[in-house]
Amino acid sequence: MSLLNKLKIGRKVLAGDTRAANLRQQKINKFLIKYYHWLVALTMLVVLTAGYFLLIQPKYQEMRGENEMTSQELQQAYAAKQTLLGNLNQLEQSYNQIKQADKDKINAMLPAKAEVERLISELEAIVLKNGLILASLSIEPQEKAKTSTKVEIKDENSGQKLKIAEMPEGVALVKISMGIVGSDYNGLKNLLRTIENNLRLLDIDKLD
Repeated sequence: MSLLNKLKIGRKVLAGDTRAANLRQQKINKFLIKYYHWLVALTMLVVLTAGYFLLIQPKYQEMRGENEMTSQELQQAYAAKQTLLGNLNQLEQSYNQIKQADKDKINAMLPAKAEVERLISELEAIVLKNGLILASLSIEPQEKAKTSTKVEIKDENSGQKLKIAEMPEGVALVKISMGIVGSDYNGLKNLLRTIENNLRLLDIDKLD
């Protein structure tokens, strides 16, 4: 075969390959044009799916966990308030069941204020009732720092000191110093006993 024939054959093969490539490109272009909208939709679906699993879902799980914790905290706070409300209702019911006479006794034992003038009159009457004379009397409300310290509790029957307890909130101490004149020893004993058994919470701390 001559060189010229070989060149012609080579040109035909090259031309055939070019036409085949052009046909394939045309088919691809037609396919892309025909299914362009579907391809765009598929691409968007893939992007959205990947974005959901990579970005949205982790953030959603995190927010969901935080919401669950907040919900649990709110439920616990609500339960605590319900318990407190129940205790307050029980306390109110118990208070309403106390007789008015007992309430008056409690108010007399622990008045809201010191009521110094009334206390002076009561002590003077107790002293005179036992045949003694009240020569002097001083009443000194104690400072808050002192009343907040521990105090001794006495047994009502034996009078012995049993334990040490904190002074309750809202309760204060008042120091009373009295000068008594008299020669009746039994009267003095009765006076001390009357003071100890007085409706008010009086405790003899020192006797000279």
